[in-house]
Amino acid sequence: MNKKDFTFLKRMFANNTLEDYRILIINQTTKDNLLESELTNVRVINSFEKGLSKSRNLAIRNAMGDICLIADDDITYKKGFKKDIISAFKNNPEADFITFQMQDDSGKLFKTYPDVHWHNRKSVITVNSVVISFRRENILNSGISFNPYFGLGAQFPLGEEYIFLRDALKANLKLLFIKKVILTHKYLSSGRLLGKDSNIFARSAIMRKYSGKLAYLRLVKHLFHGLQNREIGVLDICSKFKVGVKGILSYESLLKQRLVK
Repeated sequence: MNKKDFTFLKRMFANNTLEDYRILIINQTTKDNLLESELTNVRVINSFEKGLSKSRNLAIRNAMGDICLIADDDITYKKGFKKDIISAFKNNPEADFITFQMQDDSGKLFKTYPDVHWHNRKSVITVNSVVISFRRENILNSGISFNPYFGLGAQFPLGEEYIFLRDALKANLKLLFIKKVILTHKYLSSGRLLGKDSNIFARSAIMRKYSGKLAYLRLVKHLFHGLQNREIGVLDICSKFKVGVKGILSYESLLKQRLVK
């Protein structure tokens, strides 16, 4: 958002040669703060919308590569990551998506990854958007897209990649998981803050989307897990539960308006 120069690209490609990559930047900004590129391999679309999912959808529609990798401006790619991705698709021509691993800034795996080869509805919950690569034409032909009501800047500020991949599975696309680290991301991220009100609000909406009225029971389980991890205090349980209920009811409101499925 509101980028004024390309210094962030230098950090992202510090271990690689920037000129070897075709890059599309979606810069969500204002009309008086436009970003322009003079680099032959870097295109910029200045967008006046807000929301991470809207940015992702705009990028997918306007990308030029056969194989694409979703990016963000707070990551650093490992040396040779492009070769790893291209090789994975060549060796697995049936895959529509291939997701990879990432590590934190201390060099440890960012999370505990599932022991699967092909993703399922349970395993996709572990995927971060920046390790999602895909065959662009297959995605466009399937008709799936990021849900604009989820993700940073939206009504429910997380979960966009989980919903996107669940939709991909529903569309019978094949999602492969390769146990290979392709980038580094700082340890602390918005998704890790289990007890944050905005996260509880959004997660509860996702629970309602996939579990119906059982979302209330799942919310209780989620809060108990946060209590065990000391991310939620005992005295905060009631207030956090009310936040979660608001998330569930907000999603139900969208259902009544037929804005979501």
